[in-house]
Amino acid sequence: MLRRAILLFLLTLTLASCGTLSHNPNLTDMPKPDLPDSLLQDSIALYLQQNSAPLNSRYEYARIDLNDDGRREGLALLTLPHNYWCGWGGCTVIIFAAKDDYFAPLSIIKNIRPPVLISPVATNGWYDVILNLSGYQTSDKTTVLMFDGQTYPSDTMSAPSVPYPISAIKGQKLFP
Repeated sequence: MLRRAILLFLLTLTLASCGTLSHNPNLTDMPKPDLPDSLLQDSIALYLQQNSAPLNSRYEYARIDLNDDGRREGLALLTLPHNYWCGWGGCTVIIFAAKDDYFAPLSIIKNIRPPVLISPVATNGWYDVILNLSGYQTSDKTTVLMFDGQTYPSDTMSAPSVPYPISAIKGQKLFP
């Protein structure tokens, strides 16, 4: 009887461990590696070329994971030539989404004055972008751009206002 109980225990232990050892995680559940900055720079250059942007266009970029997929998106703040990329309300930011092995333009947002704040609050799976607007045709106000499932709004002037200054909001600051 004891021998049978020990044999049953060993058989159960063996089957349980085999089940554990034979489990193969779904490959789609594994985190994807972050894309290198050089690939973002190439994607920005390609975007500028395909859109006939001035050859002397200048930008700075920042990287942050906007959708919690483990891959950092890229935000390019285009600043020069100033009269092409910027106006009274600020300059242009292009958000590039990290795909499998490239970056794709996701949103083109005009009238942005740094800093850009990435909120800890997400809408439709992407973190909200908070901006301070000032300049021509607007009084100083803090606004929030929320992802609509496809893109962020391009019109910052009609974005909803936040009732407190950007300095009072917690989040990651880009282009300080």
